[in-house]
Amino acid sequence: MRKSFCLLLGLLFCMSAHAYDFESGGIYYNITSPTTVCVTHNDNIEGTYSGDVVIPETVNHGDIDYVVSSIGEGAFYRSWQLISVTLPGSITSIGDYAFGNSGLSSISIPANVTSIGERAFNDCYIRSIVIPDNVESIGKSAFEYCRNLSSITFGNGITYIGKSVFYGCSGLTSVVIPENVVLIEEYAFYSCSNLV
Repeated sequence: MRKSFCLLLGLLFCMSAHAYDFESGGIYYNITSPTTVCVTHNDNIEGTYSGDVVIPETVNHGDIDYVVSSIGEGAFYRSWQLISVTLPGSITSIGDYAFGNSGLSSISIPANVTSIGERAFNDCYIRSIVIPDNVESIGKSAFEYCRNLSSITFGNGITYIGKSVFYGCSGLTSVVIPENVVLIEEYAFYSCSNLV
């Protein structure tokens, strides 16, 4: 019984040791459907990514061409040496904590993105962000403590700004909220000390 338990525990550890399905060109992926993958990270490497990262629109693995359709939860989390990420037009969602607590200073969100997760960009170094028209909601604390963020351009599709989305963004000086927005949650612009 004890031997079986140890074997099971060892197998579970091996399965969770890297938490990705495959790696290609220095980028880690999880297969999300027979035709799509999401970008993820390697649990064995603290801050998996660094420098300027370019994510392809498609990636081949096992003779299958997968479309890169999303940035998974925590994919670039704590990648302190990260500078910029180029996302392909095939990306439709950015998961929770995707770029949180990273060195990210430059990114362009593709037009097909429909959702930005909670804390997706919190505490990183981006200076400006354009929210595409297809994005309808921005998750809680998505840009919290992005102190270098000075410019936000909202797309016309945005209807909801979540709780604490721009909390502590002291670099913000002005924001134009689109007419389609029907709800701005509490603390959305709290502690934006230069917002006039």
